Amino acid sequence: VTVPGATVGAAARTIRLAVVEWTEVRDTSGRLDRRPVVETTLVLGPIRRRVRLTLTDRADMTYALLIGRSALGRVLVDPSSRFRLPGTAPRARRKS
Repeated sequence: VTVPGATVGAAARTIRLAVVEWTEVRDTSGRLDRRPVVETTLVLGPIRRRVRLTLTDRADMTYALLIGRSALGRVLVDPSSRFRLPGTAPRARRKS
């Protein structure tokens, strides 16, 4: 699987994970989509959790990864705020 870089502007990389199982998920059009499930570690600042993710091609989507409530656990999300962890804000572009 090729995944985007861990930080804004970082290069994409290819990783290999074992498929734990296959599951059926309804896509945004309501169609059933069979997807592989992998297990990995989700790191959000000081929080580290083992999570299961379903994989799908999101190349044409705005966000490369969607993190659901079960993966977040008891994390409080403020949707009006962005880049709350130090070093996560995108770098300013230099004018040429």
